[in-house]
Amino acid sequence: MRQQRFYGLLLAAALLPGFGCSDSTQEEDPRVIETPNNVNNANNQNNANNVNNANNANNVNNQNNVEPMLPSAGIDLIVDSNRDGVLDLAGDLDQIGEEAWSADSGAIFLPNIDDDDESCSLNLDALEAADCFDGADEVLDGPLDVEDLAPLVLRSINAAEASEALLTITKGAEHIRLFDPETLEQVSMPYSVTAEQLAGGVNLLVEGKDVARSTGWDGIVELTAELQWAEAPDNAELVDVVQMRVAPLLLRHHLDPATYVFSSELGVGGDGAFTNDLVAATNASGIANGHLELPVQDQWAQDYLETGYVAMPKEGGIHTIDVFIRSSNIEVDRFGRGYLREAGSVVYQLKGEDRAAMFAIDTDDHSLEWDTLNSFGNTETIPPHSYNGESYPVGRIIRGEAFGDRGDGGMRGLFEAQRIQNPLWVSTGWLLVGHIDETISFVPANNARGWVMLVNDARLATEILATANNNNGGGLTMFQDKAWIDFRGREVSAAVSLNEALNDPDIMSANAEAIVEVDDQVLSIKQATGLTDDEIVPVPFMHQDYNGSSTAYQPGMVNGLVPNASEFWAPDPHGPVVNGVDTMKAAFEERLAPFNIQIRWIEDWDMFHRLNGEVHCGSNVLRQHPTTGWWEDAQ
Repeated sequence: MRQQRFYGLLLAAALLPGFGCSDSTQEEDPRVIETPNNVNNANNQNNANNVNNANNANNVNNQNNVEPMLPSAGIDLIVDSNRDGVLDLAGDLDQIGEEAWSADSGAIFLPNIDDDDESCSLNLDALEAADCFDGADEVLDGPLDVEDLAPLVLRSINAAEASEALLTITKGAEHIRLFDPETLEQVSMPYSVTAEQLAGGVNLLVEGKDVARSTGWDGIVELTAELQWAEAPDNAELVDVVQMRVAPLLLRHHLDPATYVFSSELGVGGDGAFTNDLVAATNASGIANGHLELPVQDQWAQDYLETGYVAMPKEGGIHTIDVFIRSSNIEVDRFGRGYLREAGSVVYQLKGEDRAAMFAIDTDDHSLEWDTLNSFGNTETIPPHSYNGESYPVGRIIRGEAFGDRGDGGMRGLFEAQRIQNPLWVSTGWLLVGHIDETISFVPANNARGWVMLVNDARLATEILATANNNNGGGLTMFQDKAWIDFRGREVSAAVSLNEALNDPDIMSANAEAIVEVDDQVLSIKQATGLTDDEIVPVPFMHQDYNGSSTAYQPGMVNGLVPNASEFWAPDPHGPVVNGVDTMKAAFEERLAPFNIQIRWIEDWDMFHRLNGEVHCGSNVLRQHPTTGWWEDAQ
C-alpha cells in the first residue's frame, strides 16, 4: 500500500484560474510494525557491520593492536569521523580529526525528518502536518527509524575496573537525542556510564531533530566523555571530545536524471494538450517511475514545491532522505486575509519512508508585494562548479531579487543556514512574474564543464524573425490558431504578422529592456562561476510589456524541463513556418545540437503561456540520488 499512497494521489479537482507562474483523505492498510525483540534483532544485525560487536571492544586493549592515535589508557568516543559509514574500533581511522568538524573529517548525522512508519495522518491540518515527523517525538518508530540515526561508541581503554564516565553534549544539545539501540529508549543527558558498561563498550545512536534553520546554529554538535578515574596515570586521556554535523538540506541540480515527473491534476477544463505531451515525453524518455499528477487545483507545479535531500555515509554507500519543500507563498483573498498557498500542503501527502516534508516562513520578514519571489520557479540550482577560490561541488542556489527584496526571511534563512549552496542573487524585479526560470536554465552538456547555461535572448529572436520576414516577402505570421484572453475573459485571435510584431513599439521597447536586464544577469553569473561565452547558449525569446513589467510574448523556450543528460522539454513557440519548418524551433534545435541535446516540444499555450508561465512553471521532478557524498568536497 505504500506505493499506492505515493503514486496514486488522485483526487477529483476543478481547475482554478491562475495568473502567472507564481500567483495564483485517503485510506491505507496499516503498516506491520515489528515487535521490540524483532526490532532489536534487526538493529543488532544492522549494527554488526557498522559498530562491530560491543563485547569485542576490549580486544583493542591488546597493546600490539593499538594504533598510535588511540590512547594507551583512558576514555574513547568513536564516531564515523572518516565518513566511510563504518566505525573503526580496532584502529585509528576514526580518531583523526574527530574533535573538530572540518572539510576533511568529522562525523555526520541525519535530521530525522521523514515519516518511516507513515504514522502522520493525512487528516492533519497544515500546521500539525508540518510538525509531524520522526524526529519530532521522543521515541524511535521502529527499525526503519534506526537506519536514520548515526552510531556512536563510548568505551574505556586499560582503565581501572572502578572507573566510571560521564557523557555530555557540550554544544548543540537542543538539536539531538541519543538512544540505546538495544532498548530503543532515549538516553537521558548527561549520561552516567558504569565501569561495567565501559568495559564492554557502550553503543548509542544519534538522532538529529531537524536541519539547521538559521545561521544562529552552524549545524555542529559536540559530545564530551569524561573518565572518572581517581588514580589515573599521567599519560591517561581522561577526556575525549568529538564533533558531528547535521546533514545539510541540499537542492537538486539538472545534472541528476529525473526519476519522477510531476504536474498538477488540472481537472475539468484543464489543458489536455499539455498533460498529454508531458506524459508522452515522460514515457519516451524512460523516466524510471513515470508521471505523477499531484491532487491540487493549482497548475503551477514548479512553484508550490521544491525537491531536495539530506544524506549521510552508510556502509557501502550513502543513506538519503528525499525532502519536499513547501513554498512560503501567502495568498490574499478579496477581503485582504492572508493564508498559506493551499497547493503547497501536498508535500505532506508525499511524506513516508525516507521521504520528508519541510516548510519555513517568517511572516515578520515577508513582503506581500513581492510574494511571487517565494515561488520556487524563482529558486534554481547552478550545477557543480569551482571558480576564483570558491567551490560548489553540489551546486549553488540562484534566486531572483526585486529592488532589494529577497523573499521570505524564513526560507532565505533556511537556505543560508545549510552553508553549502549559499544563494547567488540576480535582479528579476523587472519581470512581471519575477522568476529566475523565465530567463535562465542549465542543461547537461558534453563539454569540459559538463553543463551549459541557456539564456533568454531578445536580440536573437528579433534577428531570426526579421530574417525570415525579409526572405519571404513580409507575408509570414506566427501564433496561428492560438488565442489570447482579453480583459473580459474572452478569447481573441493571437495570430500576428511578423511585420506587425517587429514594428510594434511596445514589443520592441520590452525587448530592448530585456536585453539590458538579461545581460546584467549573465554578467553576475559569469563573475560568480567563470562561465565563458562558449558555455552560454542564447535562446530566442520575444518580450512584451504588461502594466509596466516584462513578460513572454512568444512561449519562452528557455523555461523548460531537464529530464536527463540528452533532452530538454521546451514549450512550442508557434513561430513562423517556412517550408514546413518552425523557424524558432529550428533555431533552438540548431544551438543545442553541438551538445547532443534533443528537444521535445510541449504544447503549453492555453494553460500556461497566456497566463504568464511555461513548461517549467507547470511541471516538477524528483531526481536520482547522488552517487557521491556532499562531504567529499565539503565546505
